[in-house]
Amino acid sequence: MDQLITAAGEASVLDAHSNQSDQSLLAEFKRRADSVTFVHLKPNRQKNGRSRKRLEKADGIVRPTKSGKVERLLFARAVEAWFPEAAVRNRVTKLLRARHVFRRGRRSDTNTRQIKIAELGARVSCYALSLKRLRS
Repeated sequence: MDQLITAAGEASVLDAHSNQSDQSLLAEFKRRADSVTFVHLKPNRQKNGRSRKRLEKADGIVRPTKSGKVERLLFARAVEAWFPEAAVRNRVTKLLRARHVFRRGRRSDTNTRQIKIAELGARVSCYALSLKRLRS
């Protein structure tokens, strides 16, 4: 019985620590998101070497939607570079998804979307990002 009480006390200390850590992770993500470089993709663009180089250096893309608005997509490789540990990265994405900063992915069990980018010649994993929700 004493072990259960001790374990419960340790769990509450860990929960308090994880809440503080969650806030620091969100602050770290906001800090990094402020310096993200996005490349604007136009619907009727032509392939050339300059746009490929810009896309490879960028952290994400901005592309127009059918309704006339724009969609910001953050490359998954950028988030992996910012948070190299899988457990921390999963926790950050879970926090951002709960706050609706990341929009839902293609399927219910993932946060990323596979986006075909002709200039890169491949499908790229991206997070749909809401900058408005991130700043609030």
